[in-house]
Amino acid sequence: MKKRYSRLIRRLVLAAGILTILLIGMQVMTQVQLNQMTGMAKVINVAGRQRMLSQKLTKELLKLRLNNQFEEYDIDMIDNVIYEFEGAHYSLLLGNKLRGIPEKNNKEILQKYQEIKPYFLEIIDSAEAAANELKLGHETDHWEPMLEEILKNEKQYLKIMDEIVLLYEKDTSDMLHISTVSHMAMNLLILLLSVLAFWRIVYPVSIELKHGLNQQYENAQNIRKMFYNLKAGVFLVRQDGMVLFQNKEAQKLTGVNEEEAHDISVIQHVKWMDLNIVRLFDEVKQGKVVEDIETVVEDMDGVNRTVMLTIASTTHQKEEALMLSLFDVTTQKRAEEELTGKVNRDELTGLFNRHFLDLIMQEEIERAERYEIPLSTILLDLDHFKRVNDRWGHPVGDSVLVFTAEVIQRFSRISDYVFRIGGEEFLILMPHTNINGAVTAAEKIRKEIEDSIHAIAGKFTASFGVAERCPGETFRMLYKRVDDALYEAKNSGRNCVVKSSNPCNGYATIGLKWKKSWECGEIRIDEQHRELFRLSGNFANNTTFHEDRDKAVAYLEQIIQHVIDHFEYEESALSKIGYQDLNRHKKIHGESLKKSE
Repeated sequence: MKKRYSRLIRRLVLAAGILTILLIGMQVMTQVQLNQMTGMAKVINVAGRQRMLSQKLTKELLKLRLNNQFEEYDIDMIDNVIYEFEGAHYSLLLGNKLRGIPEKNNKEILQKYQEIKPYFLEIIDSAEAAANELKLGHETDHWEPMLEEILKNEKQYLKIMDEIVLLYEKDTSDMLHISTVSHMAMNLLILLLSVLAFWRIVYPVSIELKHGLNQQYENAQNIRKMFYNLKAGVFLVRQDGMVLFQNKEAQKLTGVNEEEAHDISVIQHVKWMDLNIVRLFDEVKQGKVVEDIETVVEDMDGVNRTVMLTIASTTHQKEEALMLSLFDVTTQKRAEEELTGKVNRDELTGLFNRHFLDLIMQEEIERAERYEIPLSTILLDLDHFKRVNDRWGHPVGDSVLVFTAEVIQRFSRISDYVFRIGGEEFLILMPHTNINGAVTAAEKIRKEIEDSIHAIAGKFTASFGVAERCPGETFRMLYKRVDDALYEAKNSGRNCVVKSSNPCNGYATIGLKWKKSWECGEIRIDEQHRELFRLSGNFANNTTFHEDRDKAVAYLEQIIQHVIDHFEYEESALSKIGYQDLNRHKKIHGESLKKSE
């Protein structure tokens, strides 16, 4: 297709070039022929005037002869006529650019000039002799022989001059015929070339253009159909949010059909549950990228849908516009939640499992450290559970575990995390709870288990260990303390609650505390500084190189990367406000990073 188009364009350029050359050539030829014909017209005019001059010369001489009287001006007139007569003759014979008379004559005309030459010369000589007689003051009867000589030669001169004029007229007629034929030939050639160009260029181009327009229209219709039937809601809107186009899925969000969509605003007619769409519009207008934002919208049936929102800047009819795409991920989100639940939940009891404990524990510790809030744990184990399995079998044992899980959940807060971490052992993680609150909660659960009666196994009890996290303490340390407390409860007769004694003794912790006076007022820089303090405290309290080198290195890499990110942001912020000592600040940053290598 592209090669054919290029070939047609080359043909079009070639045809246009040939037509231009022909038209220019035709114009030049016309001008040349016009000049030639103008010259021939002047020649005929001069040749015709020769007859008049010869007759005038004879007439004037005869008049003077008859009157036998003359004045000075008569002599001047005779000289002028002779001068004009002689000049015109040689102009016709040799050409005269000043008079516009061509230099060339054909052979036949030149032959006639040879024939007329003796008569011409006799007339000139006789006329000049007569003029001299007049100048000498002689009577006119003295130049009677000269007058007779002029009259004798004039008749033959006029006869041949008429033949020359006829030859000039014949040349002019031939030239006119040639001009007419050449113009007809040029016009015919241009016509033929135009027909050829139309047949070989214009017509194929029109066919290709028609095909291209049809294909473009078809593609546009297909694209419109594709957009209309996309499973994602698509809106084309003006920058003020007024809808220019919406597809079928988008109609489910606005409740307005396509014909009426031009009168609605995507800002008002789409129920954005947790998103400031106007702010996102402003960000896109400023050139920011807005894509894959997870949000919730309410459809026309009142059902909340989770969608991935992307907004892109575009144009519509040469005006700035916005394209909104809302891809419904509600089903995927539910599937993800179900899958996550299966991965993070204990299959038997439905409680969280050890895998989920490992995922959230560090996050909860960091939150407790950052905001200086208490965090406690309860570890419980069913007493003599092996006897239940041995007497009633594992299905009944499983039923007892499920029964216990239900009791624990019933007496736990929504903010608490309940885990089955193995066998008959359960752990409760309690954010925002100190040791006293955790002991009270453990005692309630213990009493409920003691008072409950299983349909088959009957009565059973559980032992509890309780511990509150100390500042800088890792989960490994916290778990060891709560496990020791559970072990003590087992050894103290079971069915009791024991809290960890001397919770913060036995190991040293480093507490790096941020002071309010250190804040600079820039929110993000202050937050990065606080985060650096927290990371440093975790490294100091949670790792030792001789025990766990890999873990220590990982902590150090995390700290260094945070420092690099912080330095980059701080330098950028200082540059924006025109900080005068920025270069020295950058140098200090560079030296600090170099020492960490």
